[in-house]
Amino acid sequence: MAKVYAIIRGNGDILVGRGGRSGRRPRMRTGLHLPGGTIDPNETVHTAAIREVREETGINLLIQDVVNSFALMLNGQRVDFVVFEVFSVEDAIRTRVSPPRLNIYDEPFAALQSLSFNQCINNPGFSAEHNTDWFAQGLSHAYQNNML
Repeated sequence: MAKVYAIIRGNGDILVGRGGRSGRRPRMRTGLHLPGGTIDPNETVHTAAIREVREETGINLLIQDVVNSFALMLNGQRVDFVVFEVFSVEDAIRTRVSPPRLNIYDEPFAALQSLSFNQCINNPGFSAEHNTDWFAQGLSHAYQNNML
């Protein structure tokens, strides 16, 4: 199953989520997460990222908010990342409407945060211990390629 994750940037910050349950055998998310998940049949990478952001955060993005996208091979699997630009991550969090739980295998994040990119680099919340090291690799790639 193809995976996609959203890197939402704005005003020098990145949107990250915490908590909530996820997975086929739902378990509590630990560490820091980027919104995302599985690309459904007949979805593009961009539309899947927009849907996942809405389901997990309640933030409505548009295709016009996409500034870049890329794929990485992580643990032998292709993982897509879509970079979105919003005016302010804090404003996006403050004005969102909490999403309903639409998927029995995934629930919205318990909390959203606006972190500076510097707070994301080498943050122990993005680590193999939390199964979030893919997010750290995606953020590093985006930074190294001038997408943040």
